[in-house]
Amino acid sequence: MTYKEFQIALIELNLNIKDFAQILGMNPNSITNHKLKGFIPLQLAILVNLMQELHKNNLDYLDVIDKTKRIFSINIIEN
Repeated sequence: MTYKEFQIALIELNLNIKDFAQILGMNPNSITNHKLKGFIPLQLAILVNLMQELHKNNLDYLDVIDKTKRIFSINIIEN
């Protein structure tokens, strides 16, 4: 996915890069650094595409992400 396609996808989700980074617990600079390369890593492309698909199907991607974060936190605490 090109960086421009990524930016368009975020606009469709009503997000900016700062919002996207915050949702994923990332530093926004870690994302914007990919602008010079012209494309984003596969992991970020997959995430933004999944978020778009959930959004298009009237499903709240934030609920899915929050649930994943909770499960992750519980696993860390238990281990």
